Amino acid sequence: MRPRPTDSPSRRGKSSAVPALLLLALVLRMAAAFAYGVHQNWPASDTFGDTGEYREIAQRLDRMGDMSLIRDGRVYHASRPPLYPLFLAGLLRAFPGDETRTAVILQSLMGALTCYLVYRIAADRFGERAGLIAFFLCAVYPFFIFYTGLFLTETLFVLLYVALNFLLGKTSGRCKPVWAALAGAAMGLGALTRSELLAFPFVALPLWVLTGPYGARLRSALLAACVMGAVIAPWAVRNAGVFDGRIVVGTTRLGHDLYEANNPRADGGIMSERIDWKKVTGLAGADLADRDYEIKSDRILREKALNWISGNPGRFVALIPQKQWRMWRPVSGFHEFQKWHFVVIGIIPYVPIMLLGFYGAWILRGRNTLLPLLIPVMYVALVHCVFLGSMRYRLAAMPFLIILAAVALDRIADAAARR
Repeated sequence: MRPRPTDSPSRRGKSSAVPALLLLALVLRMAAAFAYGVHQNWPASDTFGDTGEYREIAQRLDRMGDMSLIRDGRVYHASRPPLYPLFLAGLLRAFPGDETRTAVILQSLMGALTCYLVYRIAADRFGERAGLIAFFLCAVYPFFIFYTGLFLTETLFVLLYVALNFLLGKTSGRCKPVWAALAGAAMGLGALTRSELLAFPFVALPLWVLTGPYGARLRSALLAACVMGAVIAPWAVRNAGVFDGRIVVGTTRLGHDLYEANNPRADGGIMSERIDWKKVTGLAGADLADRDYEIKSDRILREKALNWISGNPGRFVALIPQKQWRMWRPVSGFHEFQKWHFVVIGIIPYVPIMLLGFYGAWILRGRNTLLPLLIPVMYVALVHCVFLGSMRYRLAAMPFLIILAAVALDRIADAAARR
């Protein structure tokens, strides 16, 4: 008799469908990326301005070995985390002239690997059929496919975020220190891809410790946090050298991002181009070296954002639903993606996955298998209660909602079979 989704079955033999699903995930991503996604990279489209910044940093790394960005006549040395620009710079160096095609192929492989890890998480905990359902849903999910062709951190970050949670789950078995160390490495690399992961050891890991044997999980969490620190350390040391001993663990965009989401005119969404940043910082005519300007403007914006939050707690709380709506809504707010076919492509898979995900969570209520799937979702949501909301930021949470949806579909299939 097949185990029910709530019975946490032991792992069984890999299904013969796995290679076919891997191929499906890879082909869909490469086809969509080459046909459409790459054309959304800046300057072909100004929808995702970050693509131009990542490319520029990568080009300066390749040509001059300098991880810097020039904006408004100023040189910024730590405005972006280093891992994704290093990835692009490596492609520029290894495949000059073919770096875009190579990036698309590699990001397609990353996406397919993410689908496989989602399958492993679901199959290990809920049985082979639930794993294959999760694999299929992940393989065909349009938002995962779309971002494959973009010079953005989403594809790499989602892979590292899923790998982190997959490896944390493995620490309950044999070779616990090895899995915990690998989880810490994934956590560190994730933080070097997107700085929002820097708070994970302080927010999500303590919750994870509570989901199992406390002593063993606490030791694994401490080891993972130490390895994460070791992975991040070279970037922090580099920044200390650049900024005359001043410590920058993440980036100097923290103040910018915090103020953009928390200011007197904030509406929960992107408003960078509606803010006069020189006026806000008061540094328009300041005679400062670029490095001093970068550090000082970050500090001023951070302080202004925190002062606004402390002085307007009601308004800050009122912004949270707006931020969450902008992140979780089914249809994009960008005018380029409001044509009927984008709306249909967005709504048809997303709404059922969310509804089934809620049902899957209800099925697993009271089980120790639910919280490890909810923690990565809650962490993403919590981060964007503070920072602004946008649909692309929910991507890291979607694999875990897809697993919950697979649990629900597995239960529905069981019920249909019994009838």
